[in-house]
Amino acid sequence: MEMFLLLLLLHCVSSVKHTLMLMGVGSSGLPNLPTFWANIEIDEIRVAYCDSNRKTLNSTFDSSYIEFCFHLPDVFANKLNYLKDFQYEAVDILQMIAGCEWDDATGKADILLKFAYNGEDLFEVDVKNLTWIAKSHQAVMVKDKWTNDEDARLEMNLSLLMNFCPERLKKDVAHGDDSQQKRGLPSVSLLQRTPSSPIRCHVTGFYPNRGQLYWKKNGKEIHEYVEHGEILPNPDGTFQMSVDFNVSSIPLEDWGKYDCVFQQPGLGNITTKLDKAVIRTNRVSPTDFPSHVISGVVVGLVLLVALCISGFIFWKKKNNGFQPANSKYICSNFSFNDRCFSCHFSKRSRNFMFFF
Repeated sequence: MEMFLLLLLLHCVSSVKHTLMLMGVGSSGLPNLPTFWANIEIDEIRVAYCDSNRKTLNSTFDSSYIEFCFHLPDVFANKLNYLKDFQYEAVDILQMIAGCEWDDATGKADILLKFAYNGEDLFEVDVKNLTWIAKSHQAVMVKDKWTNDEDARLEMNLSLLMNFCPERLKKDVAHGDDSQQKRGLPSVSLLQRTPSSPIRCHVTGFYPNRGQLYWKKNGKEIHEYVEHGEILPNPDGTFQMSVDFNVSSIPLEDWGKYDCVFQQPGLGNITTKLDKAVIRTNRVSPTDFPSHVISGVVVGLVLLVALCISGFIFWKKKNNGFQPANSKYICSNFSFNDRCFSCHFSKRSRNFMFFF
């Protein structure tokens, strides 16, 4: 019995549910916005986008989603036209979400298709009975028209969602897994800005944007003195996250009891022990500071002091009787009576000042 429960627990832990969702929005009465735009997301990550202004598909995978972007604008415009007949609004917004959820362990797939109008639920499809469920008073008013419009396409759309959507989702998830394998394992680092700052456990380079990052003591997760950060995207399509741990009240000799753990389904655990030797920081100890850098700084300071003294002497001489020379003594080759001089242009006069 205990073995059965253990196997069941392991099965639940390893199971991951993936989603492929198409979210479309049609509008009227908003002159500065597209009349239609759509996002396609896999596991809450946008992989494709299009709108009626640019009429192009931006996709991180391929162009196979393009049919959705160029077919749906007309569908949305038609629905908005007859929705106005029942309740006119200066601004009308019709939203749709359609997609599927797939469990990679059990293979089970569920589908979703629903609409909202001006911020309120309108219709949701009943997959088992192949009918539309009215979700608001507005929906009841337009149900006959909606049903006549949609019933001809409903069976085809549901078949598309039940068959194409899960298969496409599996393909795109595998594409993401291949990309992760090419990138290698995520990188985990311990960072600390100053000796009194919390120690940050930072992981980067993981995909998809799911995973757990936490601190533990003696094998058990801890929450005290711990602050979790958000999952953020990287330019290459992977993700990063961090969790801070305030160690100010923890004796240095107890640091070995603590670990930072990054956990992701299919990847397992990446464990990093809290060790002062592996913490990356901006500060440099005096013993580690390069001697040639110290010598360079000293020489630079000496030269700076010498320059300041020379400047002061020059200023002193300049303000103790040296006057601009008469312009008639100036010759083009900067010499006078076969004697050479250095010259300096005075900001106080258009004449040159000569210094022996």
